[in-house]
Amino acid sequence: MIPLDPTGKSAHIVAIRLLEAALSAHRRDAWKPSELIVYFSLVTHAIGRGWGKIPKAGKVADRVGCTPATARRAVGGIKARGFLPYGHLIATQETVERHATERFERLTPTAAKAAGFKPITYAYKQEEQHLLNSLLVGNFDQPVVLVEFERGGEPLLELWRHQDAIAKWTQAERAFDMRIRMGEAGDAL
Repeated sequence: MIPLDPTGKSAHIVAIRLLEAALSAHRRDAWKPSELIVYFSLVTHAIGRGWGKIPKAGKVADRVGCTPATARRAVGGIKARGFLPYGHLIATQETVERHATERFERLTPTAAKAAGFKPITYAYKQEEQHLLNSLLVGNFDQPVVLVEFERGGEPLLELWRHQDAIAKWTQAERAFDMRIRMGEAGDAL
């Protein structure tokens, strides 16, 4: 996903940034010609209509001059490269949050414990999914997993972090850290 906030920026600047990112990715791992032309078309048409959901394959095919099947394959390839997050050129924060749980591996409590993970949140119910999604956005690319289980027949989700990434301070270490911050390090040693 491209870390770009389109608010407050000229649409042309946003388009340039998107195209620069695509060209940079193309240099590292060559895109198919159909992917390049479809992405270029999507970006140039988005300048006037906004950065939301991309059009259907038939409409993209008409603009580019290819078959709908070619357009679908190209869009699929672009999505696989992370350039159409959730079917958008630039996904809104709301869209990212709505789909946040999709980015995390899901384990059972037994498998999570065996892999060295420990719970860091309480169990979220289905109606609390939006709260969990908001929390998950800040944990992208972190050593965390979602743990799925049921309690009383109700499906629940928890966020678990790997034990190596959880701070393991003893009470003595916390006290020593506090003395350092208060300028008493010499007395502590």
